[in-house]
Amino acid sequence: MEEQSRTNQTNRQLHIYHGILGLIIAGIIIFLSPLGSVLGLYGTGVNELLLFACAILIAKTAGADLEKVFPLQTPTFRQTAGTVILWIASMILMTVATLIMTVLFPTEVGEVSSGLMSAFLSVPLEMRILIIVILPAICEEMIFRGLFLHSLLRPKIMRQRKWIPIIISGLVFGAFHGNPVRMVPTAFLGIMMAYLVLETDNMFYNMLFHGINNGISILSTIAVGAIPQESETLQLTEITATGREYVLFSVGIYLCFAAVVPFLIYLGRYLIHCKAGEERKKLFPKGNPWIPLMLLGISALLFVAGLVVMIGAVGNMI
Repeated sequence: MEEQSRTNQTNRQLHIYHGILGLIIAGIIIFLSPLGSVLGLYGTGVNELLLFACAILIAKTAGADLEKVFPLQTPTFRQTAGTVILWIASMILMTVATLIMTVLFPTEVGEVSSGLMSAFLSVPLEMRILIIVILPAICEEMIFRGLFLHSLLRPKIMRQRKWIPIIISGLVFGAFHGNPVRMVPTAFLGIMMAYLVLETDNMFYNMLFHGINNGISILSTIAVGAIPQESETLQLTEITATGREYVLFSVGIYLCFAAVVPFLIYLGRYLIHCKAGEERKKLFPKGNPWIPLMLLGISALLFVAGLVVMIGAVGNMI
């Protein structure tokens, strides 16, 4: 009897208020904690660890099964490859979104980019990798794709229509990045990471996705590490404020690149859902000719849109 009572207690599901409580505490840590302003990027690292502790503590206090809230399993090669392919597709789309934001809000994007770069360059490379790549990939995923996302699954309608909690959690993730300029790209990434954990029931893949994405920031800091911060800030502001036509031309280029995105997403989803003994025999199964036609149609629209934008940008330059 006692054993059954303990089993029932540890198998309790999270309620939505557990997830909201986690968000409230996360908001206090991210936006109100003095550690970031006092210790700089090192304080940000401490805040990440506090997010991790918050997620575990709330789930444990709620009596939830930690293995279900924070599922971790041995990754497979197929699903890992699918995750990387989905990240490549997402990066192309996110670059398009960021460039469009640059055209619309050049000064704001320049200031945000310069501020982030200055913060990143304030610590040694090893600490950048730890604080920018490893800790967020684990700690932020625990609170947003672990505690909060799983708390949304309590109502039956949310379990039946998983796209609802996926979108909600993605939008919340974007909002937690504070600046409106960063909100759209990060919300999209949040949606992709929520999709990964719900489809695979393995947080390894969304953590990997998050880590790869943040790792790109490390590469950019290495590339500009020798540039003085003052001149870097001025350069970014000048380029984004006065070269809108060039940025618009870049939008066109990346829209052309985005022509491969529909196929990348399809291939990534295919690999994500391939499990041992359950693989489909063909990537494009017979009897569904509309699938490649639809993908080709979307790709053609993206490519044509890119050409139109590039031609328009070149016309403005002339």
